[in-house]
Amino acid sequence: MNILSGRGMVSGTLVLLIAKVLVVVLGFFQFLAMAYFFGISASTDAYIVAHSVPLLFAGIAEGVLNYTFLPVFMEYRTTKGVEEALIISNTVFFSSIVLLAVIGLAILGVAPLIVSLLAPGFSDTTLKLAGRLLIIMTPLILLRFLSSFLCTLFHSLNRFLLPAVTAVLPVIGGITFLVLGAESLGIASLPLGYVAGTLIQFVVLFIAIHRYDMRIGWRIALKHPGVKQIGRLFGPRLLDFSTNGLNLLVDRWFASLLGAGYVSALTFAQKFIRIPNSMVMGSLGRTILPVLSDQRNRGDEAGARRLLSKSIRLMGFATIPITFFVIFFRTEIIGLVFQRGAFDSESTSITAYALLFYSFGILAYSIRPILKVAFFSIQDTLTPLKISAVFVAVNVALDYSLMKVFGHGGIALSTSIVMTSGTVVLWVLLRKRIGHLAGREIMSSLGRILIASLVIVLGLRILSSSILSITDVQVWSFIKMILLLMIGATVFLGACKVLRISEFREIWTLLRRERGLDTA
Repeated sequence: MNILSGRGMVSGTLVLLIAKVLVVVLGFFQFLAMAYFFGISASTDAYIVAHSVPLLFAGIAEGVLNYTFLPVFMEYRTTKGVEEALIISNTVFFSSIVLLAVIGLAILGVAPLIVSLLAPGFSDTTLKLAGRLLIIMTPLILLRFLSSFLCTLFHSLNRFLLPAVTAVLPVIGGITFLVLGAESLGIASLPLGYVAGTLIQFVVLFIAIHRYDMRIGWRIALKHPGVKQIGRLFGPRLLDFSTNGLNLLVDRWFASLLGAGYVSALTFAQKFIRIPNSMVMGSLGRTILPVLSDQRNRGDEAGARRLLSKSIRLMGFATIPITFFVIFFRTEIIGLVFQRGAFDSESTSITAYALLFYSFGILAYSIRPILKVAFFSIQDTLTPLKISAVFVAVNVALDYSLMKVFGHGGIALSTSIVMTSGTVVLWVLLRKRIGHLAGREIMSSLGRILIASLVIVLGLRILSSSILSITDVQVWSFIKMILLLMIGATVFLGACKVLRISEFREIWTLLRRERGLDTA
């Protein structure tokens, strides 16, 4: 499969999308279990803050591997041969082991200090628990990098099935340990299961990679030209991918000052915002980058701009209706999904309040990665980095200011403002770099989608409050939500056809061709 072809792009995205969906769905079940057993509490806060450390390293590792190591590795394998590429992979593999092992040992020695810096508002009891949880999770810093590294090697071979299957093992481990050990081990059962699952994932991938002539041997060649090339790209992209994690740490730092449970409420609410991005943009970003790079290398600037425009319009088509539905049905959504066990009605109210403010940034959250990939395709890593760094400082100022007015909702609102503003700045600068991006076409399409979505969701809100407001029994609440989604989706698609929204026509034509109804 040639990933640079249209069919290769779709196939690669589809396989990675399925894997993402599995991980996201299982991860969501993990959050459901955590909400059931611990709710919005100091224990949940402690876990979330402690998990921030290995999560930050994991995000950096995955981003740097996909956008720094993988292009160089594939270039050398194609032009210099497998042996030269293996020298690069082995050097990165083992030098990373040494570096991350040192970092892990350092974290073990100062775990209590780290959590006290990350969450100064926690009580002494919560800080001690967070410190113990961080010690348990520290091996994830190394294990998740090694697993991500091996997954990257499989992807370079167009082998997606095994990485997709093993990706669910850490989450399955977390859920299993949590369900079986919540009463005896408390919240510590979750990280213990996650570490066990990640270890199994690494072992399986390590054994399997040797079947494809990808020999992992102890050989470090730091002066190799390919390794130096990775090193030159590593710094800017390391900082770029770390800024997202820094914003999250800043938000949790301020949330800890508000009292027990607010870190948890923000995190539960943010899960709804991250789901579309995790499932779609993570996969699309990996496949759109080589296509954009190839188009630019062939001088097809117009094709690159069309691809960017279409990607943005399709993301708007998918996320704008979701945004309005979340805004108007936030309380019902949170209550239906989480409200059981230790997660009570007050927890629902607090989380839904945060979800309201997070929802304002859904569209920007989905579009921004596309624009960053566009900068990467023209080998510009510094511009996204500079913008991200500036907006980390902006986020600090907004968190401090808005928290005084809106409480923990102000922290969520700050995130939405920062995300939207950063996306606009990226758009303006990208337009200056590569020229016309069909801005009027995009705005026209997004505007019509926005109007259709708003009118339809307002109608659903009225319908829900009157005709469908029969009982508060949870089974009926679930049925009512399904009915609302079905009615809303049907009317929305009809409105798209009437308003001649091009994204609807493109998707409809594609579906007809796939089903053999249209051979044009």
